[in-house]
Amino acid sequence: MAENQSGARRRKRRKTTVQGSSRGRALLSLAARIPVTAAERVWGFVSKKTKLSFAFVAVAIAVWTTSFTVSALEARARSALPKHVVVHASSQTLREAVLKTAKATLARARQGKETRVVFLAQLSETLSKMEAIDTFSLRAGLDERLQITLVTQVPLFVLEGQGKERVLVGHKMRVLQRKLGATEHTNLLRIVTPELRISQVFPKPQAGANATPPLNFAWLAAQGARIQAAAQAQSETFVLDEIAWTSSLGFTLGIRLPLEASPEVRVHLGESDLPKKLAKLPETLESLKERGLTPTNIDLDFGDKALIRLSESAAPVAPL
Repeated sequence: MAENQSGARRRKRRKTTVQGSSRGRALLSLAARIPVTAAERVWGFVSKKTKLSFAFVAVAIAVWTTSFTVSALEARARSALPKHVVVHASSQTLREAVLKTAKATLARARQGKETRVVFLAQLSETLSKMEAIDTFSLRAGLDERLQITLVTQVPLFVLEGQGKERVLVGHKMRVLQRKLGATEHTNLLRIVTPELRISQVFPKPQAGANATPPLNFAWLAAQGARIQAAAQAQSETFVLDEIAWTSSLGFTLGIRLPLEASPEVRVHLGESDLPKKLAKLPETLESLKERGLTPTNIDLDFGDKALIRLSESAAPVAPL
């Protein structure tokens, strides 16, 4: 009886073993049918080669180290402040002013422990308020050097307003320089408007930029440009030094006769028919020259006539 039970148990274990072996073979067969990825194949091949495995690990470490180093350098470049500032500009005065401004902004950024991005934003805002600058670019590289390139406006004329306040105006009708002396930029055309307050027409960027000008300066500048163009066409007859305007008299020119040591001649034009009056001026000057007369004042605001004075105390000559 006991032997029969022992034999039954042995047969049962044998059957279970056979069934387990069958399941294992089935699983292995299923695993063999599952596709192996490329990475697994590469690792399987490399793991069998000791030298190749070592080289593979070394390359992986090198790539990771390089990537980490580059990322660290880029992060440092974005946060580190430059140590040197170089300014490129055609004007030495402007170059020195911008260099001084950039160094002062950089010192404040270092004191406040600000990042490079914040520093460049502050410097850009400051440079955008400098009237003499047309456009600018900032370039900060990994060499800790800040390159500032400036493009300035082309000086066009000197504008003189109330109280003989003078400013230099550029080709975009923006102020290039304020508080000019009487002897500065004497080679440029001078537009004199005694009724004009410079601070209203050209307010400083940090001041009230929405101030209403007392006159239409765009019209005044356009008329001045037309007068200047007409004068350049008659440069053999006279040289234009100044254009003055008042609301009561209109335009008055200050001219010089070429190749002669004569005083400045004041030519009154008014505001209407300016091209016609300017076309008449060379004929009037030539007629006076033939008569041996040197005028000090010529009034062309009399229709087809011209009223000439030889001096402030002299009586006017007969109209030409």
